[in-house]
Amino acid sequence: MITNDEIIVRLLLALAFGGVIGFEREINRRPAGFRTHVLVSVGSSLIMMISAYAFVNTDPTRMAAQVVSGIGFLGAGTIIFSGDKIKGLTTAASIWLCAAIGLASGAGFYFAAGAASILALTILLVAGAIERFSEKKKYKHIRLTFHERTGLIGDIGHIAKMLNVLIKDIHMSQGDATICMVDLVVDVPPNTSYSMLVLELSKIDGVIEVV
Repeated sequence: MITNDEIIVRLLLALAFGGVIGFEREINRRPAGFRTHVLVSVGSSLIMMISAYAFVNTDPTRMAAQVVSGIGFLGAGTIIFSGDKIKGLTTAASIWLCAAIGLASGAGFYFAAGAASILALTILLVAGAIERFSEKKKYKHIRLTFHERTGLIGDIGHIAKMLNVLIKDIHMSQGDATICMVDLVVDVPPNTSYSMLVLELSKIDGVIEVV
């Protein structure tokens, strides 16, 4: 039978290991952050201990298997479809991994849980840096300052379609009563000149500046 001290140790380790991954997701403002990852990890650890020690003559892997499959429903809630983009897959995977880390902690496999946490954090940090560098090289950021009017977004879309430019992200903000800004993240194909795109955008009625 497991002791109370051992229960606390396993739950605290699950909290720490899950928290490391959750903190990285939190600072990057992902759909599921520190609290979600910690709760998943600690909950999985608790379920593993209940399955292994609370019942006599039962298969402890049965409840653990349900955690692995059931956590998919929680992860699915972080996945967002936006146009041709899918966001949240990495966060969904990190939640699934936290469940596995919690199960390992609950089973007493501390080294495996710790090693998986370190590897996961390394992957998230290194891969994230590589992706940001890749996107910085691949995508262009453009800001349009213009007098507020209707139909401007449609004009931007028309020019992008004409030049075969893919708009990856678009965000509008208000400067003052009459001045607005539109921030674009675009993928300019090799056969299209970036300067040509800027020139065409500057010709839109009401545009003050394109940078």
